[in-house]
Amino acid sequence: MSATQKEAVEETTTVEITATLRGQEVTVTIPATLEDMSLDAYDSFCDKPVAVYRDILSPEDWGKIKATGATLRDFQKHVVPLIDKEWGLTGK
Repeated sequence: MSATQKEAVEETTTVEITATLRGQEVTVTIPATLEDMSLDAYDSFCDKPVAVYRDILSPEDWGKIKATGATLRDFQKHVVPLIDKEWGLTGK
């Protein structure tokens, strides 16, 4: 990794969110704002808005969510609103 790449990684701001899925609390790390997401995640945001939620999570965090047995409905009901709230995409 180049020095420039390291600086870019270090400047990215993240936050943790905790959701309850099927009775299990799961804490994952997301970019703090839309501007902090990777360009790959941004491509998904533009091309496939639903895919961005998966793309902003690390493979480990995505695995934690999947390990709960959560359905897409669970994910959309309990995780997506937390991300949207963190990013200021919802007034709730």
